[in-house]
Amino acid sequence: MFGSKGVLETGYGGGVLIRGDNYFNGGRTPEIYESGAVANIAAFHDSIVEGRFENETAGPSVESNLITILGRKAAYENRVVGWDELVKDGERLVPDLRGLKD
Repeated sequence: MFGSKGVLETGYGGGVLIRGDNYFNGGRTPEIYESGAVANIAAFHDSIVEGRFENETAGPSVESNLITILGRKAAYENRVVGWDELVKDGERLVPDLRGLKD
């Protein structure tokens, strides 16, 4: 992130550093991948065992993918595309998985 008085450098699972007027060499979180995966698997297991099937991430995930598809369509066709048109279009996107291992 860039600001008028400095730059923030941060990496997921890495260090945090602010370069600029208020230099700050922040902490590191190298275990974030493993601890996050462990926590996610435990939460998934608990949800199944307890019969809870709600998923707050489903809606935002679908919206994120639709935004990507909308942008792809607009870029390929070099024009503005709206939500209604995208939804009514019915185009099927089939991935080309040739070359991937089983």
